[in-house]
Amino acid sequence: MAEAAEAAEGPARRGKRTGAEPGAAAEEPAEAERAARRRRSRDGDGDGHGVRDRDRDGEVGAGRGAGGARPSSTSRGSLQPAADIQGTTVLHDTISDRPQPLPARYFDTKTTEPISFFLTGLEELLAWQPNSNDDFNVSAVPLAKRQPPLHSSRPRTLVCHDMRGGYLEDRFIQGSATRNPYVFYHWRYIDIFVYFSHHTVTIPPVVWTNAAHRNSVPVLGTFITEWTDGEKLCEAFLAGGEEAYGAVAEQLARIAQHYRFDGWLINIENTLSAAAVGNLPLFLQDLTARVHSAVPGGLVIWYDSVLKDGTLRWQNELNNANRMFFDACDGLFTNYNWKEEQLERTQRLAGPRLNDVYVGVDVFGRGDVVGAGFDTYKSLRLIRQYGLSAAIFAPGWVYEHLGKENFLQNENRFWGLLAEYLPTHSICTLPLTTSFSLGMGTSTFMDGKDEESGPWYDLSAQDIQPLYPEHQGMLSTSCCLQDAWCGGSSLQLQGTIPSGEERVAVRLFSLQMPAPPKIFLTMLYKLEGPQPDDFTVALEVTTWDSEMCFEGNPTSLPEPNGRYHPRFLPAPPPSLAKLLAACHRGSHGWTSRCYELELQDCSLRDLSLIVSRQQPSLQETSFTCLLGEVRVSACYGLVETPAPCPPCSGKVGAACPDPDSAVVPSQVLDTASVAASPPQVHSVMASQLWWQEGPEPEQLSLSLTLRWSFPPGRARWFRVLSQGARCRLGQTAPQVLGLAQGCLFRAVGLSVPQPAPGQSCRLELLVELVLRDELPVDPERWGRLVLVYSAPGSGTSSDGH
Repeated sequence: MAEAAEAAEGPARRGKRTGAEPGAAAEEPAEAERAARRRRSRDGDGDGHGVRDRDRDGEVGAGRGAGGARPSSTSRGSLQPAADIQGTTVLHDTISDRPQPLPARYFDTKTTEPISFFLTGLEELLAWQPNSNDDFNVSAVPLAKRQPPLHSSRPRTLVCHDMRGGYLEDRFIQGSATRNPYVFYHWRYIDIFVYFSHHTVTIPPVVWTNAAHRNSVPVLGTFITEWTDGEKLCEAFLAGGEEAYGAVAEQLARIAQHYRFDGWLINIENTLSAAAVGNLPLFLQDLTARVHSAVPGGLVIWYDSVLKDGTLRWQNELNNANRMFFDACDGLFTNYNWKEEQLERTQRLAGPRLNDVYVGVDVFGRGDVVGAGFDTYKSLRLIRQYGLSAAIFAPGWVYEHLGKENFLQNENRFWGLLAEYLPTHSICTLPLTTSFSLGMGTSTFMDGKDEESGPWYDLSAQDIQPLYPEHQGMLSTSCCLQDAWCGGSSLQLQGTIPSGEERVAVRLFSLQMPAPPKIFLTMLYKLEGPQPDDFTVALEVTTWDSEMCFEGNPTSLPEPNGRYHPRFLPAPPPSLAKLLAACHRGSHGWTSRCYELELQDCSLRDLSLIVSRQQPSLQETSFTCLLGEVRVSACYGLVETPAPCPPCSGKVGAACPDPDSAVVPSQVLDTASVAASPPQVHSVMASQLWWQEGPEPEQLSLSLTLRWSFPPGRARWFRVLSQGARCRLGQTAPQVLGLAQGCLFRAVGLSVPQPAPGQSCRLELLVELVLRDELPVDPERWGRLVLVYSAPGSGTSSDGH
């Protein structure tokens, strides 16, 4: 019993679950698949003409490829431009044999792909300083606003993610070729996400921060000390006094601020000396104040472990033995083996801070718990009866315990059982654009076409996620990986229209914002099944009840129940045709629809999809509808606010925004701004070049980091493309290398021709600007980099190349 009780303590349930450390053999299949996919898409172009020092206008070209895993040589760390004309930088490099390994903390040692990392021990924490190598780890996605705000007076839901030690395939910042990965997408149902591992300082992988922030959920890292080593570490910084614990608090606050996540879970799971425990509340107060100052909306949450006398004994409640730590920070995460009477005592003691107590629920069911696994709802039901918040630990049980093959189906079942006890949060700003991509897939789709088959995984590419309503036997909402409009998945709606009923409404998004005078909506969908022509699909907007809310003009009567059906637009108005080009984008079996709705003095409540019969029937009728994209944008008078329409991000994400970048919640366009040229992407630079042996004879494999400049807050995305590498005259087909959310991207494994002695070759890379309003940008405003490279000892070729 003692062993079982000990195993139930602490967020990690020690001794019961094992997993590979980053880079272990268990992950080799994914690594091999990643390399194989790069080989399949390599450029391999040996045609072309010699390069010139000045770039000319040209077609967007291709050139992604892969080299061998063994680096044979590398160039200088950074190249300086020979020219910078009209956004084009021309750089010269000689293939060098001087090895210069990239720092293993920040880059995968086999591929040089950027990776996320952790810190081990007090020395590494205190020595941490930001540097250019970790720019990829800075979140590019600001925390989206939500309603109600996080600190409103209602119970919250925290999810603590713990999976096989952490930093698995999610450590690859620009994605990986992982088959059947773990993803989380029920963001609308949770309020806080914690990334947990047993490393001293767990910095959340940036892909998680990007996905959570896009869906209005703050992300916390973990600071943990354990066992004998933890006692020594705590003695060093807690017993040392204000200067010592203040230095730790300062570093933790700086790290959260630098990488743009939202705070810390503090987990001290070892005994403390009298001096150390005496300073612990002061440390928590100091850390909380510093995080609040450095990170807007920042949080520090304490895990139920150490008591006020320094002993390690989990309480499973808030009581007078641990209250001083709760009082010193933003919340308490209790242990998991509580009983109802402990919830009752916690409720009384918490007083007005009732929602700051997160009652632990271990989905693996270690120890004596009320409910776990698919019975987790039993724990949630009891917690909510006392008005307390909940901390759901290791919901990855669905993936780890039940297996990968039916993960999405089991995941929807798990969260569907909990939904009744999980208050959702609403979208409160427009525009709203989503293709429902999970940030993974078995193929990459673009405009409804399967562009590239093969598994991929990149949570930074996850779209805004909807609600996932379930009505037993009547409706199921799930993710479809077999067909999509953009990215890796679409939203699949399967249901039955009951006999005598004409339609079914599927609630997609909860909204909470004043309605603009005019709303434009676009949708892409596909009806499946034996008789798809028997149904029609439309959007419905509901508003909060108000006697002042009218559709169209003040002479119209309020709509019963606040339900409004936007007017279908076969074609957009001429003034908006460019902005609403989605009305004509249907292809590959997808149907596009464009709508407008005029409202006065209304407040938006829900956005739903309506599936209706074409003809009345007394029979139940089943339907299947795939939803590929939804956009909602606002128009204020003569000044339109279009939805930003990000290009198909597919599977690749990169991120290092300008430090001064600002959130632009809604770009307002008038005629002048539509006609005006956007700023130039400029100062494209290359650094950290790695030349490797190529996958084929007379080929090289090149990896390099690109950086560029652009005014903050103006771009939605950047697409990085290759014009191809050539040593003689020739053209290649266009190919996207990846998507960057900020002014930073690492191209890995570009297959380029090897220059002959006395010959130089040319590689051209482009940075395409995608504005927040999605208006097309003239290629002259893109950034360009031309790399002229030659073999060692080669001079300029006789034709001047």
